[in-house]
Amino acid sequence: MKIAVSLLFALLFGFAHGQDLGIVIINPGADTNICRGDSVNLEATWPLLSTDFDNGSMGIGWSSTQANPVFTNPCGPGPKGSHLWVGTTPSINRTLVTSTYDLTRGGACYVEFWMRYGLVPDSGPCEDPDFFTEGVHLQFSTNNGLTWTDFPGPDIEPIGNLSTTPPFNTQVPGSGGYWAPYTFNIQQSQSTLYYWNLYRCPIPPAAITTATIFRWAQLSTSNAGYDAWGIDEVIIGCEPPNLIWNTGNTTTTDTVGPAQTTIYWVQATYSNMTTATDSIKVTVNSPSFNLPYDTIISCGQDSLLLDAGAGWNNYLWSNGEQNRQTYISQPGDYFVEVKDNLGCIASDTIHVELHKKLSLLNRQVCDSLLSASGRYTWKNSGVFTDTILASNGCDSIIETHLVVHPIFDTLIEAQICQGDPYRLPGGNVVTHGGLYRDTMATVRGCDSIVRTNLIVHPVFSATDSGSICQGEVFILPDSRPVFSSGNYLSNLQSVHGCDSLVTTALRVLPAYNTTLNPSICDKETYVLPSSLAVNHEGVYIDALTTIAGCDSIIETHLVVHPIFDTLIEAQICQGDSYRLPDGNVVTHGGLYRDTMATVRGCDSVVFTNLSVFPTYYITSFDSMCIGGNYTFPNGLVVNNPGVYLDTFNTRKGCDSIVSTILTTYPAYKTELNLVKGYCYDSLYISASISGGTPPYSFLWNNGSTENKLKQPEAGLNYMEVTDQNGCKSYDSIWVVVPSSKKLRIVKKFPDTFFIDDNPLNLNAFYNTRIIEWNWIVNQRDTFYKPSFDYSFSDTGTHEIYLRVKTKDSCIYDTVYFIQVFIPNAFTPNGDGLNEQFSPHYNKEYYKGYEMIISDRWGRIVFKSSKSKPWNGLIDGRPAISGTYVYKIIATDRWGEKYYYRGSFQLIK
Repeated sequence: MKIAVSLLFALLFGFAHGQDLGIVIINPGADTNICRGDSVNLEATWPLLSTDFDNGSMGIGWSSTQANPVFTNPCGPGPKGSHLWVGTTPSINRTLVTSTYDLTRGGACYVEFWMRYGLVPDSGPCEDPDFFTEGVHLQFSTNNGLTWTDFPGPDIEPIGNLSTTPPFNTQVPGSGGYWAPYTFNIQQSQSTLYYWNLYRCPIPPAAITTATIFRWAQLSTSNAGYDAWGIDEVIIGCEPPNLIWNTGNTTTTDTVGPAQTTIYWVQATYSNMTTATDSIKVTVNSPSFNLPYDTIISCGQDSLLLDAGAGWNNYLWSNGEQNRQTYISQPGDYFVEVKDNLGCIASDTIHVELHKKLSLLNRQVCDSLLSASGRYTWKNSGVFTDTILASNGCDSIIETHLVVHPIFDTLIEAQICQGDPYRLPGGNVVTHGGLYRDTMATVRGCDSIVRTNLIVHPVFSATDSGSICQGEVFILPDSRPVFSSGNYLSNLQSVHGCDSLVTTALRVLPAYNTTLNPSICDKETYVLPSSLAVNHEGVYIDALTTIAGCDSIIETHLVVHPIFDTLIEAQICQGDSYRLPDGNVVTHGGLYRDTMATVRGCDSVVFTNLSVFPTYYITSFDSMCIGGNYTFPNGLVVNNPGVYLDTFNTRKGCDSIVSTILTTYPAYKTELNLVKGYCYDSLYISASISGGTPPYSFLWNNGSTENKLKQPEAGLNYMEVTDQNGCKSYDSIWVVVPSSKKLRIVKKFPDTFFIDDNPLNLNAFYNTRIIEWNWIVNQRDTFYKPSFDYSFSDTGTHEIYLRVKTKDSCIYDTVYFIQVFIPNAFTPNGDGLNEQFSPHYNKEYYKGYEMIISDRWGRIVFKSSKSKPWNGLIDGRPAISGTYVYKIIATDRWGEKYYYRGSFQLIK
């Protein structure tokens, strides 16, 4: 436990608020334990702030944080205990801000800390910062945080540790104010930025004020939960003056190796003769360990279990075993080394003697065996042990592997059929039942008795009879099916397997099948042979029984002839006649009824519903354009007004007469006039119209539909006018272009442009002299010169407006559009269109690009460093539709790199 005098308590109380001077032992950071023979490195500093985060919080000396840090070491161990880690926060801007310090009173020369970046690709609490802007800034502010300044460079990476497991060692600390991350995994694995290393950054003179704040700030991230980093063991301080340890050393560090528990202290004396002291206790551990025996003598065992006892963290025997217990099979000296929970080592040795006293016998006997000591009689096969006391004090053990061959007394139960012979085990043949005895030798030479109990079973003969109806099947006793009358023999076996003979006399009785084919008219009834009355057509089957008890089948095929009730729908035109089914002729519409007989003699009724459709005489009026043509519905074309007759069929097919009275629309005239101006764009043709029916529509030879034609072409120009009635009028005019030359403007910049940090030159070619220019980009930025460079900051469509004045003082307006973009969607669906995703760029300016694509969960699905587009596949299979995020690093032809990021849609 650290101890301090009262003056030290007062000093440290003020130091906790970050203003007074003091001295703190920072290594070890607390009382510590060592093993006897080990050494401890002591280090002291003169801090305004000293934080190790081991209590799981920010601690005193910090004013705010937007980083939402954790102190659970989620990505592996840090320099010591817990450390501060930023990786799971939803914040985009992540900052850790200290309290305000008065640095004019001394006590602050440097900011010292351990730091590392995350080293895991893809998303998660340990994800790696992989863009130039995603690093951590060390900054100071002298105006209460209104503005922040990076510590001055050069920004130097530390030289040292590339390990993820402690202890960590830095040969040269890092310094500066910003440490830019690396993009690729191979670069990260070789950079000390991604491993715990020490940073010591001198405080610049500009930061020495009465109210200075420090902060660690990550000002750019890919997204929430990305670009993780951590810090630990933060110190803002100086090496103190006039420092002395109780060992006599006067530097900030000391190395001690106490033989027993010792308290070490350090004292700093300041210019005002005040002192500050801090101390630390080093406890020396020297564990004691002894095995329960120095020597073990074992009789008659092949192996022995040695036990080092419980209560130790680690064990190591001389035979390599690392458990508490070990089995040995050879005599000799064995030692074990143990470690306690502090890693301190103790050991002991034991001597082992093994006396093996086991002899083996292999015996085979008939029936039983008496043991060598005479104490046991063994009648079964097995492994048996017998003990005989030896002169050296260890019993002699005889192990007998015994095989006992049995003497058999076997009873055989045998059966034969009457008249069959049976051979006994001894070779004799018998035919009568009884109990027989044979004495025989086994293959092992042991006598055995075999008794045979022989039983003789009789054979049988029987007669049976049966009958079936014609068409049925009879099953004989031997399971054969038969169909005909006769005597059948069946050989069967009795329950004992002996043959038996059964004779079966079979008689087949007759059965009958009859078919009837009657017919009736609809609604009549027919009585079947079974006395059932039916009136529906169909096949009916009646089963009757003969006097012998066999079924007889009568099959009736009944036909029902229909009685028709028919409705005929008939139509005639007005003035026509219609003949009914009975021969009568009628001319008026109505419902008529006729009764008639069918060919089967059944009455039928026919109803006729007669409709009479009218004929029509129609007069219509229409008009046509003067000099035009008029086409009638029957295809007749005329070009003069008058009265025209036409005959048509109605929808029902009846003749109708249409009389059309055709007149003409009013005539009108069109006249074109040329209006001349000084500038080419002031020349136009106007039209004057007299007559006709407004409104009018216009069509010029160049496709224009305006009533005036601006800037007409030299030569013949003509116009077609159509009034409301569709009548047309025409006129033409010959145009001579004024001496003022027609202006031609050709833009000298591309239609598409890849967004980057380089400006695009906007310029144009003119075929006449221009005296004034007015460029306007996106209706916002204005330029009054022939050409200029412009930087586009956003992708999309940009408007470029140009107004020029010629030497003749004529003014011309032109609007251009330029596409500046990275595509925002593609469709890899196999139709050959928009199948790949890649940036559009000018290959004259760029050598190529690197591209990394992630899905919406942050998992990298595509990575290319050779300007290769993505074809929409993930591990050879089509990706799902949705939103994806890209990171693009483009390299221009001079080697400069440009970074872009955004999202796009994959659409199937």
